[in-house]
Amino acid sequence: MPLRDVEVRKVASVLTTLSNEKQREQREKASGKKKPKAAARPALGSAKPSSKIDTSIYDEALDDFGSNADDFM
Repeated sequence: MPLRDVEVRKVASVLTTLSNEKQREQREKASGKKKPKAAARPALGSAKPSSKIDTSIYDEALDDFGSNADDFM
């Protein structure tokens, strides 16, 4: 079955990426360097979120009365 132009481009992109990875592995193997640890290449979504979130900025924006609670008009 013939492929559409979009499908051919996707296949070409995947093959180019695979080829680049293989060449990189061959160069690393030939140079004798060890493969970098996983920390050097972080996985997608592996960033640690901050455990403390600063919400003080929202207090001022939601403060409808200002410093005087009786002054609402």
